[in-house]
Amino acid sequence: MRHLLIALAVIATMIAPAHAQTVPQSRLLGIEFEDQPVTVPDQEGQIRGGLDRISNRIGHPCVHYESLGWKLERSDQARVDAIHAGFMRALNEDGWTVTPVPAPAGRAGQVFRVEQDGRTVLALWIIRRNVLGLVMCSSSEPAAKPGGLTLPPLTLPPVDTPEPPVRPAATPETAPAPAPAGSAEVVVPPLSGQARPGVLSGRITNRGGKPIDQSGVRLQVRLSGKSLEDTGAIATFNPKVDANGVWRQEVPPGIYRIEAEALLTYNRKGFRFELWPTDDQPQDTEFDSRRGAVRDFVWKLSGMEPGEISPDNPLYHYGSRALVHWVELGPKTYPYETKVRWTFKPRGPMVDGLPGHTVVRDLVIRDSAIFDLPTGPYTVSAEILAPHGSQRVKFVKHSCNPCAEVMDSVDIDFESDIPFRTAAPWLNAINSTTR
Repeated sequence: MRHLLIALAVIATMIAPAHAQTVPQSRLLGIEFEDQPVTVPDQEGQIRGGLDRISNRIGHPCVHYESLGWKLERSDQARVDAIHAGFMRALNEDGWTVTPVPAPAGRAGQVFRVEQDGRTVLALWIIRRNVLGLVMCSSSEPAAKPGGLTLPPLTLPPVDTPEPPVRPAATPETAPAPAPAGSAEVVVPPLSGQARPGVLSGRITNRGGKPIDQSGVRLQVRLSGKSLEDTGAIATFNPKVDANGVWRQEVPPGIYRIEAEALLTYNRKGFRFELWPTDDQPQDTEFDSRRGAVRDFVWKLSGMEPGEISPDNPLYHYGSRALVHWVELGPKTYPYETKVRWTFKPRGPMVDGLPGHTVVRDLVIRDSAIFDLPTGPYTVSAEILAPHGSQRVKFVKHSCNPCAEVMDSVDIDFESDIPFRTAAPWLNAINSTTR
């Protein structure tokens, strides 16, 4: 929904300390927040309109609205995960059932239906680099505790986003041998010619070192910088990428940045992948066109972006992430610091059409996200590695209230691209010492 795409750019100004009004609890859900958000006004009703469009399509007309926001620092992923985990834990403790909704939120975020005793609340999480938003609406009376606050909904100005091409069904290509479980992605860099004065050029390939089939992918190169001929005027170019992945642009004298990305439709959603520059320098590296420059790119599916220093922040990785919701059952559960071994086994080609490899990650129960996963379909299993012995993790399709359809593994794929690709449905894992 375009009304929801850039909301958090506006929220950032509205939840600054001078305007902040801290909210101790949700008016619609009646749960308390460990990390208290602030109210976000909807001065022009754009958020309400965007949420109404989603709710009407899934048969959930909105009557009461609530919008909250958290201002983040650039490397606040740990806080984002803690806010989300605390929210889900509070819902579980209060007996709410949470179900992912296949609603047309598009790039705006993910929609969930929260239900209890005949009451239904629609919840939409939205996140940008420095703001986290939670927009909700209910078709029944709010469940406010005494002193609950009335919160106006969030504002999201519209944005025009070009539609990416639709990628046809992927077929495996010749690729590097699959990497061992848990290892780094294997990437074959392209080979390009020498730099020529007044010319910026390069080549784009897949991680197997071959040209990318552009029938379902749009490759976009952006050249932007300051011209040295016209008192620093801004110069921008978008050179065409040929079938071999080669691009070339004659430019006036200037200092330029060279960036590239791949855009496509995957799982009926628009995805945008930044491409890895093989010089392994940050995206904003500048080049003097008077000497010319060659910059090649590879479509990597995992690994840190060049120049980033936050290995625990998924915003700065090429991979996607899977969200984990632990459902606590029985009188005894494992402590949050208990180690868990997650195994992601590919069920088919990755988003780029090439084979994937099994990924193994060791985390703890406290971790609510597994990030930097190559984007593609997986079968996921997990094992709790407790001091007294290991135990296989059981999964459920939705929150346990009560539990049904308990499974030893779950199939996932990636369906969201805000602000990093996220697996859907969530991994709803049972935390119980009962074998």
